[in-house]
Amino acid sequence: MLQLKLIAVKSLLPLVAEAKAKAVKQHAKLIRNRMQLTEMQHEVEEALSATAQYMSIIDEGQSRLSSQQHHLPPTTDGQQTVQGRLRVLSKLQSTLDKRFRLQRLRMKLEEQEPKLLQQRKTIASALAELKERLADINACEKGLDQVSGRLETALDNLREEAAKSAQKGEESF
Repeated sequence: MLQLKLIAVKSLLPLVAEAKAKAVKQHAKLIRNRMQLTEMQHEVEEALSATAQYMSIIDEGQSRLSSQQHHLPPTTDGQQTVQGRLRVLSKLQSTLDKRFRLQRLRMKLEEQEPKLLQQRKTIASALAELKERLADINACEKGLDQVSGRLETALDNLREEAAKSAQKGEESF
C-alpha cells in the first residue's frame, strides 16, 4: 500500500515540475511584455512631448507669419511683391499642413493611451495571478517532498521490519 502511494507521489513530481516550469516561462513572458509595455508607454510619452513642442513651434511660427503679413510690402511693387506674398502663403500652407499632421498624430496617440493602460492593467493582473499560482505550486511541491520523505521513511521501516521478520522466520526453522 505504501509503495503504491510512493509510486503515485513520485509520478506526480514530474507533473509538478512541468507545471512549475510552465509557470516560470509564463512569468518571464509577462515580465518581457511588461517591459515592452513600459517602453511603449515611454515612447508614447516622448511622442506626446515632441508633439507638444512641435505645436508650440507651429503656433509661434503662425504668430510670426501673422505679424509679417501686416508688414508685407505694398502691392505697387509688382512682380516682387506677388512673389513675396506667394512665398509667405507657401510657408503658411506648409505650417498649416504640419500642424494638421501633428494634430492627427496627437489624436492617434490619445486614442492609443487608454488601450496601453488597459494592457498594462491586464498584464499586472496576470502577473499577480501567475505569482499566486507559482506560490501554490511551490507549496504543493514542498508538501509532495514532505509526503515523499515520509513515504520513503515508512518504506525503509517496512523493509527493516520485513528483514527482521524474515530473519526471525529463518531462526524458527
